[in-house]
Amino acid sequence: RWAPHNVYTSFDALDALNANRGYTTSEFNGFTRFKPDTNTATGEITARTIRIELSSDLYNPVYTYDEVANSYKRSFATGDPHMVVSESGETTQLTPDTVIALETDAVARAGSPYSDYRTVGSGNAYIFQNGTVTSAKWQRDSVDSELKFLNENNEEVMLNRGQVWISIYPSN
Repeated sequence: RWAPHNVYTSFDALDALNANRGYTTSEFNGFTRFKPDTNTATGEITARTIRIELSSDLYNPVYTYDEVANSYKRSFATGDPHMVVSESGETTQLTPDTVIALETDAVARAGSPYSDYRTVGSGNAYIFQNGTVTSAKWQRDSVDSELKFLNENNEEVMLNRGQVWISIYPSN
């Protein structure tokens, strides 16, 4: 793959790096989730297809809701499915249970064709789960803070259990 999408690692390499740097503990709260078999979430609008404009058609993802699996099949704007290979060698399409589109400012990197995205502060977010979309606000107070998604009452939005895929897109 082409840079910057060509950096890979393993858990063994990450564990060795953590040990070398003296990282022995961490605290992680994660997203607020529905308890098993209690998901009563309903979004505001039915959302069967999600198109997120990140940069170009080579990278713009398209998610298609699979009602039977209650997940979103990820494809490229070209129509090709976004496939991954597991450690066992099995090839499958990416299918997150929840997709979040996070809107933020993009800042061009000096001397580079790439941009960096602001992830501290707050902005609009759209949470896709169960075939619907809910408008929310994302918030992160500092680089050491966890990312939160809040509803109109400033309460954390509960997410489906399972894989969450966050796509950050520029506000312009």
